[in-house]
Amino acid sequence: QLTEKSIRWFEEMYGEDYLCDRYGAAAYPAFIFHKGNGSFNRYNMGFISASQEKFATYPDIYPLIHEIGHRWMGEYTMFIESGERGYAFIIETLNEFMTLMCIRDIVGVEAYEALIENCRVSWDKIKGTKQDVHPIDVTDNNNIPVTYRKGVVMLDSIAQEVGYDVVTSVIVQFYNQCKGIPNLEYEDFEQIGGCLIR
Repeated sequence: QLTEKSIRWFEEMYGEDYLCDRYGAAAYPAFIFHKGNGSFNRYNMGFISASQEKFATYPDIYPLIHEIGHRWMGEYTMFIESGERGYAFIIETLNEFMTLMCIRDIVGVEAYEALIENCRVSWDKIKGTKQDVHPIDVTDNNNIPVTYRKGVVMLDSIAQEVGYDVVTSVIVQFYNQCKGIPNLEYEDFEQIGGCLIR
């Protein structure tokens, strides 16, 4: 039920169905569980590979909502190359924030606030270290505390000031204007809503 709700949430938010031949989403996702520690939906080929342990840790299917969100904000829709400034921010941070927005709406504000607090705690552990860089300076998916935690906390802080609807609408606008564009760069996001994350 939560999978169905999250798919509907993303569809309504982005104004585009999950099923989309252009991006290889020809079927609703099937979940393939394994004994590793990662979950991914990098190729949008009708399945999501998910860690059994990770899934059990989040009974609200938080990781799987994130993977479902990659149907829209992911490597097969937003064509920014690994190694480019803003790569991890566009591919992962924006999707993670939208994941938490989905949870805020379909699970509840209390669950959302608990997850945001967990993000703050994770970020606090690296503050003042070399790892604590700006989210847009992460050029590969190799800095979890910044990409999935610090970046989300920063977006949440901005949303508290300007409104959650404003931040989500910027992300949606960015997706709809830039999906499928080759050689995407961070500056493309900045032109639409970069003031949110400077």
